[in-house]
Amino acid sequence: MEELFSIKVSDNADDEVWHNEAVNKKLTKYEKWFKKTKFKRGKDYDFLQQYNGGNTARIEDSLLKLDVYVDIKRDELKMLYKLRWK
Repeated sequence: MEELFSIKVSDNADDEVWHNEAVNKKLTKYEKWFKKTKFKRGKDYDFLQQYNGGNTARIEDSLLKLDVYVDIKRDELKMLYKLRWK
């Protein structure tokens, strides 16, 4: 799994809608690129989100991190991804 990006988020469950909106905004450029490769989402790759909880994840006061990853299952796509994004 490759980490795409992280965003600062609050630990308030009511803010989850805003967290998802922030992720979707940043994820758009990756989604466009992956669609152009003609590989299938769900079969060949998928995007995952994970709240980075616990005391070590605290950035400031009540902020946490929301990490977004891509799980690439095909070697050909992994190579293309690394050439483009790494």
